[in-house]
Amino acid sequence: GKVIGMELIRCTSVYDQSGRFAPTYDENFRTTVKADVIVMAVGYAADLKFAEGVVNISRGLIGINQKTQATNTSGVFAGGAAARGPATVIEAIADGKKAAMAMDAYLRKAVKDRGNAVGPLLKFNPQYYRKTKRLRASRIAVSQRAIDIEDTPGFDLNQIKTEASRCFNCGCVSVNASDTAVALEALNARVKIVGARGTRTIPVAEFFGPFPNALEQGDMVTEIQVPALPDGVRQTFVKFRLREAIDFALVSVASVVSMKNGICQDARVVLGAVAPRPLRAVAAEKVLVGRHLDDKQAAAAAKVALEDALPLEKNSYKIPIAMEMVKRALVNLGKSGK
Repeated sequence: GKVIGMELIRCTSVYDQSGRFAPTYDENFRTTVKADVIVMAVGYAADLKFAEGVVNISRGLIGINQKTQATNTSGVFAGGAAARGPATVIEAIADGKKAAMAMDAYLRKAVKDRGNAVGPLLKFNPQYYRKTKRLRASRIAVSQRAIDIEDTPGFDLNQIKTEASRCFNCGCVSVNASDTAVALEALNARVKIVGARGTRTIPVAEFFGPFPNALEQGDMVTEIQVPALPDGVRQTFVKFRLREAIDFALVSVASVVSMKNGICQDARVVLGAVAPRPLRAVAAEKVLVGRHLDDKQAAAAAKVALEDALPLEKNSYKIPIAMEMVKRALVNLGKSGK
């Protein structure tokens, strides 16, 4: 009544003369392998019942556009084993990358078609602040386990919603660069790196660059070079946060503006905690140059800075916060530059 091992018999032939699968064995060669659990793994196929009537299915596979992974249904993409059948993990990852790029293009077009409208401002749920225990997965008793049943069943929809509600959705795309990084990019700083490729100095924007940063194995940052600000140049840093934390902002703004007689000569405006890296608001900078930096112009720049924002589903509340932070940062600079 209990598995203690598995007996193996030598296979002498897998196919017959016509090429059909017809294995034969030599009973004289037997080996026993000790085991307390044996898992059958003889192949797999995707169960596509959930997709029937939603997307085209042919010969057990979801039909897709090979370039975009898009199905015949708008806004629905597929890849991996469900679309190409058994293949390699690398091919499945490549499908995911193509699909992600196509989804991004699809969503950007959808936002543009509806006039860059954003969803309603989310209300803060006080339940987010309550200390709660995380959801723990249950496990089926050993006596009830079988090869066609998961030992650890998944969570139901209500459990998933409850667990998701424990997250405040406050900052993160996943990881945010520090407050210092936002300020350094506004100041046009450079980073000196010593490593296997020798010594190189790169702009701080290139250091953070596409996630992850520019450091390679064996590299070490030896200097952060911050240019001295010329006369007439003002800088400011503001951030919005919900708790007293040194380095955790919901939104931060660093700005450096060159002023002469109340007219903006040059500007660098950088937003933090809105992307995995500090993000320059180039459009807002263009609005400022050559104009008086007053309340009206600061508000116009703030609006342009967030014009193309594409927030995650529960991060849209950041848009009005970011606009207000940009406005405050620029108003402060305008007053200090007079």
